[in-house]
Amino acid sequence: MPYFGGTTLGQVVRSISARPGVPSSGKELWSTLERGWLDTTTGSTARLSTEAYVQRAELREAAGDRDGAIEDYTLALATGTVPVLVYFKGATTKHYNGDHAGAKADREAGFKATAADELSWVARAENRLGDDQKGALADVDEVLKINPWSEVALQLKAAILSEGLKRTDDALAVRNKVVELHPDSVALRAGRGVLLARTGKRAEAHRDAADALRRHARPQR
Repeated sequence: MPYFGGTTLGQVVRSISARPGVPSSGKELWSTLERGWLDTTTGSTARLSTEAYVQRAELREAAGDRDGAIEDYTLALATGTVPVLVYFKGATTKHYNGDHAGAKADREAGFKATAADELSWVARAENRLGDDQKGALADVDEVLKINPWSEVALQLKAAILSEGLKRTDDALAVRNKVVELHPDSVALRAGRGVLLARTGKRAEAHRDAADALRRHARPQR
């Protein structure tokens, strides 16, 4: 299954609109992206950057314009400075647009390219889940070399170990670590509770469930 990508439309808009000289409203922001980044020092409109092409592609896809999104992902790849993640984003969009051959080609290109950032390694791992669990685990370990506290990577590693490789004890050790690093996460405690229950550790599972419920009910500050 192609990579879905974890960036929401709201995150994209906030990321872009935080830049100096970029309009804050959605309508103005879209207009800016449509015509290209405005150079705030010269007033000229330049060719979009790799990041801008990707962000515009995400906006277009969120708006239901898959053809436009594919065009922008292709333009981003043509800049030659694109993170590996974009191959998998493009593959996902092509897959759901009916271009299965194009999606396969983008995925293969993504695997051949060298990942250099956290999200790209996560994308590679998620794209391996269907047919290469050990390869997916190796990719997740690359994420953890970059960011040992990555909640996404630790959860993914635990899932691969427990569901894919049936290494329950190792998965539980990872679950313990991620709860230790992120003690206030209700979802992480609940997830560990499920794994504890599967291993027959009912008392500990019930304790995690009760703790998760208590934290969920805690008033937000």
